[in-house]
Amino acid sequence: GKLHRQQGKLDTRGVSFHLSLVAVVDFDTFGEYNVSWKSKFVEEKMISKVMVKMITFSDGNIHDIDHLIRVWAYAKTMGELERLDPGTQKILEVAAITHDIACPLCREKYGNTNGRRQEEEGEPVVRKFLKDSDLSAEEIDRVAFLVGHHHTFTEIDGVDWQILVEADYLANAMENKKTAPSMIRVFL
Repeated sequence: GKLHRQQGKLDTRGVSFHLSLVAVVDFDTFGEYNVSWKSKFVEEKMISKVMVKMITFSDGNIHDIDHLIRVWAYAKTMGELERLDPGTQKILEVAAITHDIACPLCREKYGNTNGRRQEEEGEPVVRKFLKDSDLSAEEIDRVAFLVGHHHTFTEIDGVDWQILVEADYLANAMENKKTAPSMIRVFL
């Protein structure tokens, strides 16, 4: 399918709203197509719901909450600067928010948050976490894959994975004070 963007202003009783719609065109095997319009607001609201759910899931662990917000902010910004299509941007943002979802389990089960353990434990945890979300099964599969590979730096197969790895690296480096702020400009 193809994506088309339409922007305009809507004036309702003297209150103006900026409206950004995305046309999603799906083609079947016979060349027939269906067009549906989605408001960018709907996507942003879904991201906000995932964020609130993940903050709640973090059970007051300030470090974990700060880290997921930091990684999400870096990933969101890099994705927008790369002009990702809306679907990839959404998957990237959800993966950035949930990438360390296995940390509480790993702390309890192994006594640490080793990256390989996070990847092993994270995939099934994030699938369960997102099962009642507005994401499709295909989108959940990609988010789970990214969560299950966010410490794997080889065979990166997509810009969403590359950005997630870079965003997590930047957040970790800044948190551990292991990089100069000028290093951020290399990624952004």
